[in-house]
Amino acid sequence: MSEAVIVVDCDDNIACINPAAERLSGVSREDAEQRPFEKFLRRSGLDLDAWLSVASKGRVEATLGSLDGSRRFLASRRVIPLLDSKRGYVVLTLREEKRGADTARAGAPPRSGHRGAGLMFPADLNRQIERAIRAHERKVRVILLGESGVGKTAVADFIHGRSSRDGAPFVHVNCGSIPETLFESEMFGYERGAFTGALQAGKKGFIESAAGGTLFLDEIGEIPLTSQAKLLKFLEDGTIQPIGSAMVRRVDVKVISATNRDLAQMVQEKQFRADLFYRISTFPVTIPALRERTDRGELIDSFLERINSTRKTPLVLARECREAIVQYHTPGNIRELKGILDYLDIISDDVAGYEEFASYGNRSLVKSSDVNFDSVLDSCGDEKLKHHVAEFEKSIINRTIESLGSKRAAARALGIDIATLIRKQQKT
Repeated sequence: MSEAVIVVDCDDNIACINPAAERLSGVSREDAEQRPFEKFLRRSGLDLDAWLSVASKGRVEATLGSLDGSRRFLASRRVIPLLDSKRGYVVLTLREEKRGADTARAGAPPRSGHRGAGLMFPADLNRQIERAIRAHERKVRVILLGESGVGKTAVADFIHGRSSRDGAPFVHVNCGSIPETLFESEMFGYERGAFTGALQAGKKGFIESAAGGTLFLDEIGEIPLTSQAKLLKFLEDGTIQPIGSAMVRRVDVKVISATNRDLAQMVQEKQFRADLFYRISTFPVTIPALRERTDRGELIDSFLERINSTRKTPLVLARECREAIVQYHTPGNIRELKGILDYLDIISDDVAGYEEFASYGNRSLVKSSDVNFDSVLDSCGDEKLKHHVAEFEKSIINRTIESLGSKRAAARALGIDIATLIRKQQKT
């Protein structure tokens, strides 16, 4: 491998380093392996201390330098938990940056301070996002489409981090949370004394705050029609006029939008302006729901890494627990998956079993809102209550089996034995 790899065991000794790590650190394999990692840090020519301090707080990727400042490296940290140990192995990987190279185009990770640091994508989505990064660099407007919880905000920050200069602002505006009467002042700002109750010094709006960086218009489908007209002018010519000001200001800002609504349908229903729709949707990126992704296992591992970076004893998922999480349909998408693992982090000491997952899943696998009572009653016709109850039980059982992928797992989640589940499912 061209990358330097350093593996630290559960006792904080160097388990192994590869030849690239020998070259970059200036420490030979004989002087490193089976010796304390602390000693390696003192002898190495790499500035690892500051990075490891940040990494211990959950950041898995960052940029660091050599002690003499002559070289820069892209570094990542991965924790490999072990079932028979209270701790895990740590794998450090470093790749030297080429001076003057376009690291964003070369696939460098975003700056570690960004929400998108450490994100992973399936191949099809990765190709879309790489193209979106190029579009954003050229100030082409990108719109992110997908269900709630799929990670649109994190993807927007990832695109910003990969295509903007260091320190460029990323201003996240939740359009659905701005009252219609305040939209203009919040978005464009106002001058001193513009209206009763205005701040004495005036106020800079979201657009001007994002100057030189990225304005992220989240939930853009929630903007009322009257406010859409006010936003359209800025998107057409890049100028704003704060309330109470006679001057028009030009603002250099790149725009990313996001929505979980069907804007094309809203245009047909006259709920969204067609001209605004065309202005914001030059380059659409559709982010798939978690149930449609094939990398659910890798996402689970990524969340576990971040959790374990702050735990004294690594959290390990038992096989049945992991299989149940992978098979669960996760209506809340990545946001819910993170919530499940955070829940297991709280209630589990070291190994999370199926029972721990089921204690979370009982609240979300089958909810009253998920069951169509009218369709159940219609299918029962004029039958007695006993028949209604049997049909309702079958509906719950079938949804739970669909969620968890097996009858045995569903029986455990519902607190009944497998024979009872099969009997109730087959009852007519």
